[in-house]
Amino acid sequence: MIGNQSPFLNIQGASEEQILTPTGDFMTRFPFDQVTGSFKDVMVIMAKELNFSVSYFQRRDLNWGNKVNALERYHISVGESRYKSNLKHCEDLIMYYWIVLCTYFGKAFPLGSGKTPLPASKQWLFFTIMFVGNVMLMAYRASLTSELSNRTKKWPFITLDQLLISDYQLLARKGGFSDSLFTNAEEGSIFHSLYNKFLKDDRDQYMINDIPTLLQELMQSKKRALFYLLETVYTYPEYNCQISAPWISNYPNFLSMAFPKSSPYKEFFQFLLYEHLEQPLVIAVLLTLGFNSSKRRCIIGMSEGEYLGYSNEPITYRTVTY
Repeated sequence: MIGNQSPFLNIQGASEEQILTPTGDFMTRFPFDQVTGSFKDVMVIMAKELNFSVSYFQRRDLNWGNKVNALERYHISVGESRYKSNLKHCEDLIMYYWIVLCTYFGKAFPLGSGKTPLPASKQWLFFTIMFVGNVMLMAYRASLTSELSNRTKKWPFITLDQLLISDYQLLARKGGFSDSLFTNAEEGSIFHSLYNKFLKDDRDQYMINDIPTLLQELMQSKKRALFYLLETVYTYPEYNCQISAPWISNYPNFLSMAFPKSSPYKEFFQFLLYEHLEQPLVIAVLLTLGFNSSKRRCIIGMSEGEYLGYSNEPITYRTVTY
C-alpha cells in the first residue's frame, strides 16, 4: 500500500471504490498509472518475480500519522528547498534612494572654491547637471557592458503545448516514470498528444533505456528535445555545456511505501533496494541533494550582443507530476 502525500491532490466523489481498514479508516483506490518513481519500478519488479498483484489506496482525508504525517505536513520545505529562490522585489528598495544621493552627492560644495558658484540657485543647478550627467553616464556604461557581455536567447518553446506544434523531435527514456507518463496518459491530455505525434510510431528510435545512448541520440540533431530529469542529465559532465533547459519545474512525488513488519517480502524488498541503489538513476538522485545547476562551468562567448533568434542548442526539461 502506498500513500500519495501530495497536498495538491484531492479525490472527490462517492462512486469510487473504498475499503475499510481495521482501524476504521476509509481508503480510496489510487490510479496505478499516476504512480511514478523508483517505488513503482521496485514494486513492478517484485510483482513480476513473486507473481502477485497490488492495488494502491490512499486515505480519503489525506491525514497520515507518524513519519508519513511529518513528511506530508512539511512537504513543501522537504521537497522544494533545494530549488527555492527567495527574491526581493527591487521596488521595495526605492524608499532608500536617499542613501545613494547622500553618499554620492551629499558632500557640501566648498564655498571657498573659485570654481563653485556661491548662490544657492546656482549650486542646485550645478548639482542637477552633475547628477543627471552621472546617471546618464552610468546607464550608458551599464547598457554597453550588458550588450557586449550577453547574447539574446529566444526559446523555440517554453511550454508543452508549444513543443507539440514546434518542429523539434521529442525523445524520452524507455521504462520508468517517463515511459509510463506517455504510454498511460489519459486521452486528450498533452502527454497523450505528445506521445501520438512524436513517440508512438518510432518507439525503438526515440525511446531509449540507456541514458548515455539517449544523450548521444539527443546530440545528433539541433532540433531535438529530451523529456527527462534534469539532475540526471547533469551527472554526465560531457553534456553539461551542450544542453540547455527552457524551464526548470519543481514536482511533488510519493514520499513513502508501507509494508507490515511481518511481511514475507521484507528481506526480498530490502535486497531490491540495495540493488537499486547501485543503479545510475538512484546515484544521480542522491547527488542532487547538494546539486546546483548554476555551478556548471561553461565557457560562453563574450562577443558582441547580437540577436541570435531561436536557440540551436538541444533542450531538456523536467516533468511536473501532481
